[in-house]
Amino acid sequence: MDAEAIYYANLKLLLPYIYLIPTYILYLVILYVMFISKFKTQFYGSFYKIFGLSAFFNVICSILYNLQVRFPQTPALISIVHSWGSRSFFVTFLQTGIWYTYNVAHLLNFFISFNRFTVFLLKIHYNAFWRKWLPYFVGICLIVPCFLMWHVPFTDIYLKPKYANDPNGLWNYAVGHPEIFSWMSASRFTVFLLTGTAPCSLVFNCYVILQLVKDNFTPTSQKKTSKQDVKLSFYAMVVFASDMIYCVQQYIRRTSDDQRFIDAMYDIQNGIADICCLTPIWFMILANKSLRLNIAAIFGLIKSDSIVVSAVQQLVTSKNSTIAKSSSNRTNTVGTSLK
Repeated sequence: MDAEAIYYANLKLLLPYIYLIPTYILYLVILYVMFISKFKTQFYGSFYKIFGLSAFFNVICSILYNLQVRFPQTPALISIVHSWGSRSFFVTFLQTGIWYTYNVAHLLNFFISFNRFTVFLLKIHYNAFWRKWLPYFVGICLIVPCFLMWHVPFTDIYLKPKYANDPNGLWNYAVGHPEIFSWMSASRFTVFLLTGTAPCSLVFNCYVILQLVKDNFTPTSQKKTSKQDVKLSFYAMVVFASDMIYCVQQYIRRTSDDQRFIDAMYDIQNGIADICCLTPIWFMILANKSLRLNIAAIFGLIKSDSIVVSAVQQLVTSKNSTIAKSSSNRTNTVGTSLK
């Protein structure tokens, strides 16, 4: 590669870290707020538990993706890649980790769509349903990907020079002796997984959209959907759209073996991978005021006591409202029976 090509290759592959590094930090901060900080009681619902797991696997997947795909293609970082060795445990670990974490994150996103679907379908039975079934759904998300890529750790995965005449230049991943596991393909099975879950997720999201549209024409006093449920439903749709973009890209990439076409698709894939990493977490922080206030309190920008008091007041108000409605319903019921 000449000096100009090296410059533009570095620029293209290093610029994304301007937004990726802050995003990784945001992931860690949000996970801390939701599951470790004193504010964690505000995020105890099933949706937030699935979201937290999804966020964890999403950020791990993004980090592994950058190590596996971007680093070997970045001249400024190639010395780091060479230090891994052509064949090593770390090289195999990256390939194994990225397939596992991506499939787990995808299945968790699928159950996020299902979670929003059940808000409208099950209504008052929603909480009881998720208390019972959430551990099983999480188990499915963690176990199913193992059946799709169990062979990867036992595959001869290595790094080789991208250009045969430049052994000290950029590297690419390669698979040795592919005939050993010719009937297994992590990429093909991932596409099958996406194909199987996509129609279901589409149905879930379409149903939610119809319910939200219906609710929009309902008088305010009779609305049963909270603003927070609306925002979380839109979050599920955003995640679904990101997954579908990646799915379409994977289908297109598998249509050709031309190296120039594959290189171009890798550039597109890098952008899509960034979208899948950025969109969920930034949408969540922008749509959730309580989360923003909690993060501000963590960094000392506002007093945390005011948030706690506000949350308690809302809880008391909600309970009082529920008691009042319950009392009113009992009065009406008794009055009706006497007549």
